Amino acid sequence: MQKGNRGTRARTQRIAVATAAALLVSGLCSGIASAAAPTVSNPTAASVTGTSATLKGTVNPGGMTETKWRFFWGTTNCAVKPNTCKATGKGTLPVGTSPVLVEKSLTGLTPGTVYHFLLEAENADGTDASEDSVLFTPAAPSEGLPDGRAYEQASPTDKDGGDAVGQFALTKAAAAGNAIRFGSTFK
Repeated sequence: MQKGNRGTRARTQRIAVATAAALLVSGLCSGIASAAAPTVSNPTAASVTGTSATLKGTVNPGGMTETKWRFFWGTTNCAVKPNTCKATGKGTLPVGTSPVLVEKSLTGLTPGTVYHFLLEAENADGTDASEDSVLFTPAAPSEGLPDGRAYEQASPTDKDGGDAVGQFALTKAAAAGNAIRFGSTFK
């Protein structure tokens, strides 16, 4: 009879130790997130010129798996499938649960063009994509006008000594003929 009690007691102790170990591991791991699909923000464009731009966004890797991300960009809505948008090379984010800033530079863009772009991220647990965003590359400066500013009023180089006439009472053409001055007095 005593042997049976010792066996029951030993089994009870093993169960108690296993339960305590499980609770300890559970308590230690409570701060570790479980794996989930990544989440992305709607991206923005920065440093936009006639031929280049930098796309920026944030990706939350979603926890316990490595996450790949990339931008899609082109002249059509990138969120509509199928589309003709190009993809940037994929970037890789390590395991984590905090949003990480990602960015890619685009070059070779055409001046005066509307471009669409979106951010996509994927890991073993799923994929997320942002909404379609838009940027506009400014047109190339015009040739032959002062400072390339075809959209501003410019006086001719040869003005026969006359002043440019404007809405304001005090306007005067610059001596070189490449600007108009506005002011309260001229000497």
